[in-house]
Amino acid sequence: MPDLVIGTGLPRSGTTSLSVLLHSQEGACVLHENCRLPFEKQMLHFRHEIQRMKRDYDSQYVGDVAWMWLPYLHVLQSETDASVVAVVREKKPWIESCLKAIENEVFEPHQHAWPTLETSAQEAWEQYYDYAVEQLSMFDVPTFRTSNLSSKETQKEILREAGIPAEDAHCHSDLLYNSRDNAA
Repeated sequence: MPDLVIGTGLPRSGTTSLSVLLHSQEGACVLHENCRLPFEKQMLHFRHEIQRMKRDYDSQYVGDVAWMWLPYLHVLQSETDASVVAVVREKKPWIESCLKAIENEVFEPHQHAWPTLETSAQEAWEQYYDYAVEQLSMFDVPTFRTSNLSSKETQKEILREAGIPAEDAHCHSDLLYNSRDNAA
């Protein structure tokens, strides 16, 4: 049975970069937003996604990195043996990235009340960020700042926390580069 690795954080906070780091390790298949979990807890769907990843991915380390895992942190700890890591981003770069992504039509402000104006982006920050920080601290999830993701030491620490051996780590000096948003 493969080891389960879950990454999380708000959208536009470095989850793509986190998945690139995790997926590029030998024996790892950790995708980005491959699971479509509803933000409102639905346990049957959650259990199905966990089983699907373990069944369908032929790798030693399998998993997903997505903001949708935030409401399920308690279940990940109580019902699975998953290693969980998270990324967080400072307020100003997060808001700028959201607005740029909307402007570039990277994602649409629809289902999850994504902001369309700077004022509503600030309101979204307050709502989602407070929730994310509360969840991550409540369940003691190792959390890394997006601004530190290009550091080789930080990348190795992330891998250790994810349960992936860091001694032969494939580190990325340009990890923060994201083709959808150069300010990732």
